[in-house]
Formats: sequence, structure tokens, C-alpha cells
Amino acid sequence: MLTEIFKTACDKYILNLGNFLVVTLLLYIFYIILLKLSLVGGELVRPFFLAGMLYIVLFFKEKAEINFFFYAFKNKNLAIKILLYTIIRWFLITLGTLFFIIPGIYIAIATIFVLPYIVMEPEIEVFDAFKKSFKMFNSNFLLVMAIVGILIFINIITAFPYGLFSIFTVPFSICIIGVTFEKLYYGVEYVK
Repeated sequence: MLTEIFKTACDKYILNLGNFLVVTLLLYIFYIILLKLSLVGGELVRPFFLAGMLYIVLFFKEKAEINFFFYAFKNKNLAIKILLYTIIRWFLITLGTLFFIIPGIYIAIATIFVLPYIVMEPEIEVFDAFKKSFKMFNSNFLLVMAIVGILIFINIITAFPYGLFSIFTVPFSICIIGVTFEKLYYGVEYVK
């Protein structure tokens, strides 16, 4: 099951590698600039770029058009939902971490599918996306934890040479998350 997810993600990743690299570079540039201006500015802009990458993974079977980058800014409603998602997720993770470390980690991982839900169903309410993400995570706990563990390992390895290789692993991670979401969203349950 993991093999199928990774193979599909690799295919989508290689097909759109140029687009992913451009978006990741732009993400890093905006992130660094906004981090210099404010403590949290970079974190506020990251989900918009990730939503653009998820849009490619979920909706393009062939090479994506360049206008995908503006996906998150196409309509004001979607941009507000992504911003609201960011603030709520931050709040929940911080709250969970303050009480104990484990709830914060659980919330960080269990909300992994909120942004894909917002991208897949732009009309969804943000709180409903959170509920669906928790439900999808809980009912596929072992699969998602295995994938998250593999992604953490891959991203830790690439972080050592000054994080230079993360320009490749961040979009690959988004592809893996997007493909996993897609498989689970359309009812292909790997773990009950």
C-alpha cells in the first residue's frame, strides 16, 4: 500500500518538478523576508504555497499550468479559509503542547489533511475540514503514522547540508500527503 502511494507521488513529483522547485524557492524567499519583518509572518504565508502544490497533486494528471501558483488567491473566500486554517491549527497545536507535548504532536499530525480538504472542497467550512481530517487520520492511523515517519526521516536527512536539499523534499512531501489524501478521500482504505 505504501509502495503504491510513493510510486504515484513520485510520478506526480517528477512530472511537475520544475513548477514545484519554483514554488518552493518562492516560499523560502517569502518566508525569510516575512520572518525578518515579524516573528510569525513566514508561517502565515506557507499554507498558501502548499495549497498551490496540493492543487497540482489533486487536480492535474498531466503537467500543471503555471497559473496554479495563484490558486489560493483565486477567490477571497478560499484565501480567508486558508488563513483561518493556519490560525486555528497554530492555536490548537500551541494549546496541545502547553498541556502536554503529546497532544500537540497528535494535533499537528491529525490536521495533516485539513488543507487538502480545503483545496479539494473549496466550499467546505474550515471547522468541518478539521473534523474530517481528524476522522480520516484516526481511521487510518497506522498508514498515516508510517507515512509521516518516513517523511520526517527524509526531511531530517536533507536538513543537514544547510537545508539545501529541502527544496526537493518539501514538494515531494506535499506530493506524498496529497496522494495519501486522494486515496483515502476516494475511499481506498488501506488500514481499518
